[in-house]
Amino acid sequence: MARVFLTGGSGLLGRAFFTSLIGEPDVQSVYALTRDKRSFQWVQGSQCIGDNGRKFHPLEGDLLSSSFAGTGDARKSLVGCDEVIHLAADTSLAQRWAGDEHPNVFALRMLLSCLKDSKKLKHFCYVSSAYACGEVSSAVPEGWLSLPAAFRAPYEQSKWECEKMLKEFCSEQDFRVTIVRPSILISSAALNCTGIRKQKTIYLFAKALQEVTEKQHNDAVIRLAGDVDATLNIVSAEEVAHILMQSRHAMEKSTIINAVNSEEVAAGALLEAMMQGLNCRGLFRFAGRSIENMTRMEMEISRTTKHFIPYLSGVSLQWESSAVTYLDGRRFPSEEEVLSHITQFCREGA
Repeated sequence: MARVFLTGGSGLLGRAFFTSLIGEPDVQSVYALTRDKRSFQWVQGSQCIGDNGRKFHPLEGDLLSSSFAGTGDARKSLVGCDEVIHLAADTSLAQRWAGDEHPNVFALRMLLSCLKDSKKLKHFCYVSSAYACGEVSSAVPEGWLSLPAAFRAPYEQSKWECEKMLKEFCSEQDFRVTIVRPSILISSAALNCTGIRKQKTIYLFAKALQEVTEKQHNDAVIRLAGDVDATLNIVSAEEVAHILMQSRHAMEKSTIINAVNSEEVAAGALLEAMMQGLNCRGLFRFAGRSIENMTRMEMEISRTTKHFIPYLSGVSLQWESSAVTYLDGRRFPSEEEVLSHITQFCREGA
């Protein structure tokens, strides 16, 4: 029976994964790390959890605090587990690069430093990003990544550095390592995670449009930096969670999965879906990577969305992917389903 240590269990992907994990017959206990136990209040009375709630042990702790390496309950539970699943991450594209001090790098280093002498650990699972490859022209392999010429955002670099750290760490340890690299996440779960969704990339972009829409009092078109023909790779948290569940039982010493969608979404179509949901068709349009002589509204939305520009105007990536092997007949959402979901999200008030 597995004792599992989980980080990021209250996030967009974490909720979908936690709901499945807690019901697994081979799972004895789930120790979920959180900075605030109130973030797991949704578990209480959840029909998805049911009697399996007895397996749940929330632990307060902060991987970004040097005190975590001490002798607290969270650290004791960590070193006593045979499986660690690290979903927690700072996904902000606006976060500056700070080397070893970047939150994602610091947190993983803290985890691994606590586990270096573990006698019980059998499996370490890490959620990276399909964009950890940086700017590359060739297909992204399901293997260890080479250092690219450049990254689109510090977030990408942090994930690349974390994968490099894991590669070095697992070469010296006798346990399995799984890395799952999802692309851009959405979630259609019936869980109450609207507040969490608003903090994520696509939803955050929609929220920025909504805020400007409420301030615009005329019909003047607002230009956005981006290419109408650019494409985005979007996957659902529920299917990525299923891949994570299936990967728990892989036999290889190291397993790397590019959890990407075979069907991409056009940026122009995505913008149209957002405008439809916000009831402001024709108000926004993509006008290329850079815009001259911006209006006040254009400058305001540019400050909020500037970190998305590389993804809305760059060359589309290609990935090798075995994700379908782990989906067991399930599938990622089609472009039509993604657009419908985004329209509904915007219609409900973004």
